[in-house]
Amino acid sequence: MSLNSWQKPTIGCTKINVDGSLSRCGSRAAIGGVARGPSSDWLFGFKVSVSFIDIFQIEAKVVFEGLRLAWNKGFRQVELESDNALLI
Repeated sequence: MSLNSWQKPTIGCTKINVDGSLSRCGSRAAIGGVARGPSSDWLFGFKVSVSFIDIFQIEAKVVFEGLRLAWNKGFRQVELESDNALLI
């Protein structure tokens, strides 16, 4: 298995994958993510349109939103994947 491919979370954990994207022709951005359980089952997903400030704030917002939703749904052991290593 390649290190660049998705891997299951450890047993007892929920894995959240998040990302943000920018519109090239406007001042909007989209954030979204998906949460999966240890057997790769889909638990929940989300997507939100937000106003653009800067890319770091967009990435921080998607991480926050993913963790907030997981906490509100009762998940306490969470692994988070993002393409923003600095933020993580």
